[in-house]
Amino acid sequence: MSRIIRSPEKQKAHKKKMRLLSVAVFLCVGAFVWLVIYIPSLSSLQIKNIVVRGNKVLTEDEIKKKLGEELSGKYLYLFPKTNIFLYPREALQKDLLAAFPRIANLSVSLDAKRTLTVSLVEREPFALWCGPEITEPEADDACFYLDESGFVFAHAPHFSGNAYFKFYGKGNMPAGDPAGHDFLSLVSYRHILKVKEELESFGVHPVKIFVEEDGGAFLTEAGGYGIRFNLDQDISSLKSNMQAVFRSSSWGGIATSGALEYLDFRFGNKVYYKYRNKE
Repeated sequence: MSRIIRSPEKQKAHKKKMRLLSVAVFLCVGAFVWLVIYIPSLSSLQIKNIVVRGNKVLTEDEIKKKLGEELSGKYLYLFPKTNIFLYPREALQKDLLAAFPRIANLSVSLDAKRTLTVSLVEREPFALWCGPEITEPEADDACFYLDESGFVFAHAPHFSGNAYFKFYGKGNMPAGDPAGHDFLSLVSYRHILKVKEELESFGVHPVKIFVEEDGGAFLTEAGGYGIRFNLDQDISSLKSNMQAVFRSSSWGGIATSGALEYLDFRFGNKVYYKYRNKE
């Protein structure tokens, strides 16, 4: 086995060379780390503007404020979230939808001019949910907007008359703020709307409905009488029974007499009715 024997001068030179190499490596690593931290923080790589499109009720300021909160801070205390390559696009979309139930859908994009654009579609009021029980008189701040899918998305002002069809009942509503929740399953909600549509085709004008916890429903017509049915009833059979009642020759007199309390369609092909103060 051979050994390399260096003179003292060569040994000193070797050690000096190694020290210089270590310093060079250290400086290179430090420069690399500094560049990795510095470059993402360059102002030329930060989001410059925020534009909001499609909002009608929601203001641009409140959406920008929420975006500012989400884009503040840094990843690992080093990399700014406003960096055009690192900004959390999916998280922004998710957080905006959670913060503003009125938004039906949205997209977040960034263009070459470093402008962050939020394009959104707001939910349109379709009906009202006015609480777990029917109260008379109705409180001014009791109702919330529902969209076409039965999603509760915002507090509604007080409306006189029957500007919107009203839903009552506990449904799937939480104990606190109902905004951001579905009143009923989509199947049950659409079933009610279908029944309402069929009734309107017979000249009946529903104004509100109370959905019972056992799956029953009590719908109130503008004339004051009620209509009972179940949420799981077959629509075609229900429509056939409705036609037999509302197309009968005697219905006109009954409807205008003011004596009818309710019609009950829950029992197959038999339709029961009750007059006020009578069995």
